[in-house]
Amino acid sequence: MNMLQNNKIQLKIIEKEDLDLIQKWNNNFNITQYTTLTSFFPRNRDEELSWYERKYKDNSARIFMIVIKENDTKIGFISFSNLDYRNQKAMLSIVIGEEEYQGKGYASDSLKILEDYLKHEINIRKISVQILGFNKPSIGLFKKNGYLEEGILKSEVYRFGKYQDLLILSKFL
Repeated sequence: MNMLQNNKIQLKIIEKEDLDLIQKWNNNFNITQYTTLTSFFPRNRDEELSWYERKYKDNSARIFMIVIKENDTKIGFISFSNLDYRNQKAMLSIVIGEEEYQGKGYASDSLKILEDYLKHEINIRKISVQILGFNKPSIGLFKKNGYLEEGILKSEVYRFGKYQDLLILSKFL
């Protein structure tokens, strides 16, 4: 049985055939205005492939597609990175790229599944996330799931013609 699932969703390791969806989401400014911590640049297929190959070789990170079990629909991805075995911590990120599935609990379900995996299989004790200060839905998602604000990097990311704050939220597992 796959431990990376609940009754609604399954987390599946990203594969090359997922790159078309990833590219679609990365090139949708409605999505990336909240998720990208660098400047928005649309990416072509070769750039997506290079990104995938870098991530594939990175032993401190894993990316999982979020798949609705009922209809096998891929709606986004969740990842951990900066895996630090010595200090037992990691960074998280999540994107629900199919906008009609946002706000329906899939992000919370994905977080709980990945948190359980990180705690019980990788022995991670603390996970953190960086969120742009104006991204109220993501701040709400993580706070609702027990994350606490640990700090604010003031005027850290240039977006919409001005510098935006970057919040750091963390949770001990």
